[in-house]
Amino acid sequence: GGSDTEEMKIKIEALAPVNLSDLDAEAKKGVAYSRTLTVTGGIAPYTFAVTGGSLPTGLTLNTSTGVISGTPTVAGTFTFKVTATASVGGSDTENMKIKINN
Repeated sequence: GGSDTEEMKIKIEALAPVNLSDLDAEAKKGVAYSRTLTVTGGIAPYTFAVTGGSLPTGLTLNTSTGVISGTPTVAGTFTFKVTATASVGGSDTENMKIKINN
């Protein structure tokens, strides 16, 4: 037996904060819509939740993929908040807006 000593260096970098891009989109009443929310920073997987206001009638948010999809059934401008949470690295909440045209 014997032993050996080695010098090692470990570099620890801080995680980039979670950054959810805001959404300002338009869609048409009665026409299928799909949009994936964009997130950077933190460590995936991310979870998504509507944390204020509500999505346009007929649209839903997939809480694991960040896809807003469906067929809007009511015209108008809808504002809501979405929070994206990383498995490690925090969360971010952004204002979203979707205008549904006739």
